[in-house]
Amino acid sequence: IRRDKVAAMFKAQKTGLWLGTRAHLVHYPIANGQLLNIVAIVETTSAPPTGWSTPGEADKLLRCFENWSKPAYSLLQQVAEWRIWALYDRDPALAWGKGRVTLLGDAAHPMLPFLAQGGAMAIEDAWVLAVFLKENLGSPQAALRAYENIRITRTTQVVETSRSNATMFHLSGRQRLMRNIALTASRAAPQLLLKKYDWLYGYNALDEKPGDFSD
Repeated sequence: IRRDKVAAMFKAQKTGLWLGTRAHLVHYPIANGQLLNIVAIVETTSAPPTGWSTPGEADKLLRCFENWSKPAYSLLQQVAEWRIWALYDRDPALAWGKGRVTLLGDAAHPMLPFLAQGGAMAIEDAWVLAVFLKENLGSPQAALRAYENIRITRTTQVVETSRSNATMFHLSGRQRLMRNIALTASRAAPQLLLKKYDWLYGYNALDEKPGDFSD
């Protein structure tokens, strides 16, 4: 939806995250800040839709959020058209390639979107793969295996963290209360919460050195 039509609290240049029982809501500016993209995640037992852009039913979605806070619910009411797709999870693969073939990005390590790192991991993969091959043109298979060995550990951690966020975002009852207390307490020392992700955001793919390989 257009950002000039939303309430003042949604006009900030930042991502918003709302957590609830078996559901959560994310919104962030796109199109050079002119639009607000809204993503509503809801757990359901119904059969998943096919494709990536199935028309969604606004009334059905709103019923899932009718007991949420008024600002969040009002934001959802402003959306004229929804698209729906299913989310799938897969355990990390132990190997990505064989011989002169390898994989990168979602083909190698599909992940849930709850850490917002799918695209970032693909870019990191591409850089490391390109550098390793460039520096070892005479040993491509060894370069591919070295690339896989370096990247599998990191991307597996991202996959598993995304999966754990899916659980944490949708807690209920006592567990939800404990999560909310922890998040509220983190306001006093936000650097402690950020430090938890130093392993993720402190990584630099440019630091990976290929060395010399031999087939």
